[in-house]
Amino acid sequence: MLVIADSVKPACIAGVMGGFDSEINDSTTVMVLESANFNPKSIRETSKKLGMRSEASARNEKPMGYVMCEIASKRACQLIEMIGAGTVVGGYLEAGKSSYTAPTVSLRPHRAEELLGVKISTEQMLQYLNILEIESNFDGEKINCKIPYFRTDIEQEADVIEEIGRMYGFENIESKPLAGNIRVGRKTVQRNTEDEIKNILSSMGFYEITTYSFISPKSYDTICVPENSPLRNYIKILNPLGEDYSSMRTTLMPNIMDVIKRNSNRGVNEAFVYEVGNTFVPKQIPVSELPLEKAKVCIGMYGKCDFYDLKGIVEELLSRFGVKVSLKPVPDNSSFHPGRTAGMYINDDFVGIYGEVSQGVLNNYGLDHKVYLAEIDVEKLVECKNTNWKYEPLPKYPAMVRDIAVIVKDEVLAGDMEETIKSINPYIIENVKLFDVYKGEHIESGYKSTAFSVTYRNKERTLKEKEVENIHKKILETLNTKFGAALR
Repeated sequence: MLVIADSVKPACIAGVMGGFDSEINDSTTVMVLESANFNPKSIRETSKKLGMRSEASARNEKPMGYVMCEIASKRACQLIEMIGAGTVVGGYLEAGKSSYTAPTVSLRPHRAEELLGVKISTEQMLQYLNILEIESNFDGEKINCKIPYFRTDIEQEADVIEEIGRMYGFENIESKPLAGNIRVGRKTVQRNTEDEIKNILSSMGFYEITTYSFISPKSYDTICVPENSPLRNYIKILNPLGEDYSSMRTTLMPNIMDVIKRNSNRGVNEAFVYEVGNTFVPKQIPVSELPLEKAKVCIGMYGKCDFYDLKGIVEELLSRFGVKVSLKPVPDNSSFHPGRTAGMYINDDFVGIYGEVSQGVLNNYGLDHKVYLAEIDVEKLVECKNTNWKYEPLPKYPAMVRDIAVIVKDEVLAGDMEETIKSINPYIIENVKLFDVYKGEHIESGYKSTAFSVTYRNKERTLKEKEVENIHKKILETLNTKFGAALR
């Protein structure tokens, strides 16, 4: 820090604050006027470190021309005599004087036109600069500018061009798009798919949540993941924030369950939430390269809802992308209820799972109400997405509806029976809908009654009763042969 001192002690902090012993008062008769030019960086740092903000520091922390010291000193003396405040004594002392040479800057006229985007003649440029007291001349190739001492802000060609633009009038320069080959930014197919998923679920009344990508290793125990499950093949963080954030998640279900538990504990009677996020699957343990990041969507809900509400939501989500899946039971997943869970497959390729959370998981989270979860692989949706919708005119001919109820063993899946019925005559069978499953009186133990509503329609003519009877009879025969079904 620079100070101004006498032969004994400092008198003031240079460029920031004057000293008590050197101030002017009513009894002052002789005054020494000092005019100095300090290093702006030094003044700025001194003022900040000492916490002193003064008019002097505000001025001296900005660059000033070297010539200003003498000019300012003479002007101050002139004003003192003009207002009768004192009499100037002849002569002055000068220290630290350095030879000053006015800086020069070269300007290429074509460069000024490129930066400003307008055509300005060289003569006009010279006129603008000389009006600003920037002595300029054109040597046939470039304009040579001599910068005046009071324009310490002009250091390079771009600064001179800015002065020309200011004189020309920035408001007179027409706005134009950037020139060049500019590529339009766009999202990837997967990003667009994720946005669509969010829009669809939000339109159904779900709230989006965002949680941390790292979870506690104990979370896998909390959702009852088996010891040999691939979900336990997680990445351990070397410098975690804590035990609860020491592993990279391989599933979104613990995050959703944490949110559901928090809402339930705070008295929220129902919640419908979802998250679209990445899971992290290591290629090998210990980790030697970046893991695979698999995007998934996880849906969680509780309250006024049941398994079939979740089933409908998942089916609607998949149908929006034109994805058709086959359902299979999942009896060995301890995170879900064995009889109220379905695995989704596309050509035997696992896509996701949905169902009612098992009682063991509910106990671990301290919940006394049912919770329904679904987790779907977003990348599989992207691969199988088919939104080339084909529209057809409304049917001209009436449909015929026949119900059929058969008794089959408990392990026979209604979905398999439904697909079998559709395949018998896809041209005539327009729709098959399961509307009743019954177990109880008059039904033998280990069996169930399954009832379907079958819609028949011919798009080219009116169906005849005999045609429908023949197809209906064939359905019964096929169900009997394939599933051992008996007409109820």
